[in-house]
Amino acid sequence: MTKAIHRVGLKAVLASVLLAGLGVPPAIAQESREIAVENRCNRPIRVLIHHADQTRSWHPHAWFNFAAGEGPTALTSDGVTLRQLTDHELYFYAESTDRRLVWEGNDSATTVGGQSYGLVKANTRVQRGRTQVTISCPGA
Repeated sequence: MTKAIHRVGLKAVLASVLLAGLGVPPAIAQESREIAVENRCNRPIRVLIHHADQTRSWHPHAWFNFAAGEGPTALTSDGVTLRQLTDHELYFYAESTDRRLVWEGNDSATTVGGQSYGLVKANTRVQRGRTQVTISCPGA
């Protein structure tokens, strides 16, 4: 009976070695960070964030309102702090509340409330352990 258990164990070990040799990686937990936004513009803005969470699913979240010069502030939606996978891009759309300034692009797109938005790839940096997006007024 001991030999049968040993053989099953040996088969499992051999299968693991074979899979490793084929380049099949073991399951690895994805690293993520909280998302924070800073408004360095002299106007109040509203922001739509499109991010990849720990399930590798993309989600848009809108609208986050920021006073002029506010932040950095961690983003929460329905009581949950938003997180971004560290190996994925982060996208956003923003506009001043008077709609005179718009940050949009064609790096990606999403739909919120039946309206489509062209998104800008965010230039992010890690600040205090969070993925931070800083939005500045043009020419500032």
